[in-house]
Amino acid sequence: MTNYNFYKIDIPGGYGSNGFVYISIDGVDASGLAVGNVGDMDGDWHGITAAHNGSVTLYDPPASSNQTDVVGVTSSGELYGDFTDWSNIQHGFIESGGVTTTIDFPFAATTVISGITATGELFGSYVGTFTGVHGFLDDNGSFETIDDPLATSTSVFGVNASGVIVGTITDASGTHAFFNNNGTFTALYPPGSYSSSAVGVTASGEVVGTYETSSNAQYGFVYNNGAYTTIAGPGSTYTSISYVGDNGEIAGYYAEASGHLDGFLDQGGVFTTVDVPGATDTEILGVNAAGEIYGDYNDSTGQHGFVGIPGPQVVASNVTATHGETFAMSSLLSASDPTGAGIAEYVVYDTGSGGAQILVNGIAQPSQTDLYLTPAQLAQTTYRSGSGADVIWVEASNGSEWSPWAIFQVSAPVDTGPVVTVSNLAWTSGETFAATSLFSYSDPFGSPATEYEVWNAATNDGEFELNGTPLPANQDNIVTPAQLSQLSYVTDSASDIVWVRANDGTVWGPWTQAGGNANDVFYAGSASDLIEAGNGNDTFYGGSGNSTMYGGTGNDVYVGGSGESLEVGRGTATSLDYFYLSSAAGSEAFGGPAGEDVFVAGPNGSVMIGEGATNFMYGAAGGNNYFYGGSGDSEFFGGSGVDVMIGDSGRDYFDGGTGVNYYFGGAGGGPGSGIGVDTFNISQGGIDVVQDWTEGKDTVQLNGSGFHSFSDVLSHSYQNGAYFVVQVDADTAVWLNGATAATVTASDFRIGS
Repeated sequence: MTNYNFYKIDIPGGYGSNGFVYISIDGVDASGLAVGNVGDMDGDWHGITAAHNGSVTLYDPPASSNQTDVVGVTSSGELYGDFTDWSNIQHGFIESGGVTTTIDFPFAATTVISGITATGELFGSYVGTFTGVHGFLDDNGSFETIDDPLATSTSVFGVNASGVIVGTITDASGTHAFFNNNGTFTALYPPGSYSSSAVGVTASGEVVGTYETSSNAQYGFVYNNGAYTTIAGPGSTYTSISYVGDNGEIAGYYAEASGHLDGFLDQGGVFTTVDVPGATDTEILGVNAAGEIYGDYNDSTGQHGFVGIPGPQVVASNVTATHGETFAMSSLLSASDPTGAGIAEYVVYDTGSGGAQILVNGIAQPSQTDLYLTPAQLAQTTYRSGSGADVIWVEASNGSEWSPWAIFQVSAPVDTGPVVTVSNLAWTSGETFAATSLFSYSDPFGSPATEYEVWNAATNDGEFELNGTPLPANQDNIVTPAQLSQLSYVTDSASDIVWVRANDGTVWGPWTQAGGNANDVFYAGSASDLIEAGNGNDTFYGGSGNSTMYGGTGNDVYVGGSGESLEVGRGTATSLDYFYLSSAAGSEAFGGPAGEDVFVAGPNGSVMIGEGATNFMYGAAGGNNYFYGGSGDSEFFGGSGVDVMIGDSGRDYFDGGTGVNYYFGGAGGGPGSGIGVDTFNISQGGIDVVQDWTEGKDTVQLNGSGFHSFSDVLSHSYQNGAYFVVQVDADTAVWLNGATAATVTASDFRIGS
């Protein structure tokens, strides 16, 4: 959409001065001279001329009686129109270089000029001394009458370079638009029209005008080779066409439901509303060859004329980039000026999302600020993509007008950030570790670290030292890769906790928390955190961000926060770890390779994987959970959601609770693939499906079923395909995959009270 810079043309002396209350701008020549008319309360009209941002001058032909209508101006500055003399006779005129020439059709009582062609041929209408209204052409004083032989009135409103004439006729059926091609008149009847009138004709012969309906609605129309297209403002029942250019650009105005008027332009069927800022009503009356629009508008102070000068245009498209890809800024956008003035200056605004950067001569510029660049500086400007989507705004100036902002997006892969992994956790009091031995660096895109950030609490007085100088505690300390070899950490006690993260030039990675072999308490925050504990009895608290927590060989407690959590135990045979998963769906916990683990699912579903000798897993109400017991002995207790429980090779106990539950006594195979000796407890209100029922190893525990014997089991059973189904009651059933009434035995079922 073109952006316009509007300048106001006011009635001489201001609104109401000398009685003037009306003004319109009806043309602008190539030099910027605007022409039009002003009127007063008495109905008198005068022509005006106004230089760009200059004063307004009244214009009347010498013989005018205060009734002048300036219809327009040629690109070279010739005014044309008509006036009424003191004898009340209307004449056409053309003014060039200060000389006004009267135009009168021979022997006519009235002559009205409607327009002028690019070759200087005038057209309009006249009233004969004893006859009606006739159209005419005037080629340098050679007049030609244009009359539809079946009409009582003919007026000419447009002529194109091919000689197609358009206008309006009145005949016995009413008033209609017409076109005349090679002497043949064709009346136009837009669908639904009561009457119509032509405004002009394009170079290719499309007729443009307006039509009225029987309900007093008015719309624009385009006629092209027998087809009609209606032009109407959004939701409007009144649309007026003022102008059509050789290229098919249409200008006019339409009424809103409130009655206020909006200007519009239509190019190739693209309808665009254009209003003077602050106006209550805008009427666009035309467009000149330079694309300048003109007309009049109303605001709280009265009526004013206007000219809208098109400003520069910036074109930019969305770009897909690789991580850290560098572009010449000039390759991401283009700017042009319709007036041919050229671009004098640019403003670039970058949101800087994900670490994206604009660099001028290799120097990074601040983001989220206006960066002013000359065309020469733009040629020295580059853009480097960051992580994810970054939005850039650009505008351009031709030295006097600015373009609208062009907004585009550069989309790059999301950089999750580098990861700092602690490689030495077995510290005690008074030890010194080189930073290069304490942690290692990796990046998903292979980008090198540009800086590190270290932090330690002052609680136990351990400290980072750079070249032997202690760094302040309880604050972020930035260290460059070059300084990393001079960085060390001196422990005070085994319970010291340090934080480390790194930047890859685009984004910061998550914090890694590390502790020694004492009993530590770790707190995750709102960002993504990586916590590495030592071999003490440690407690972890997840935050609102996504937290990854690694325990050691001690007895550890993991408490998930509101963000998604990954809890990983690394206990020994004597360890007891507790995993309380976060409220975020999809949180995961992995038990250690030995010892005893207790898992409690979050309320929105969790994944719990046991690797220890003994596992206890508890599902929460409502969540859908995944349980995996591993090679140890496991007890599974589901909630009210859909639970999947896999026991593997241990001696496992399954109680899915209410809801639908899927049990695998073994490693997840089909019928007969169970490994351990497993018990499946059937809870009231649950539908339990044993997918790998293994005869002779597995047992169904029925409590509160009301059954008394194996015969009760059989009497409440049926076969459903591969499944032997025991329907305990309307809401409770167990499905045994691969079993039948002939294969099950009384020893497969334990019936409790």
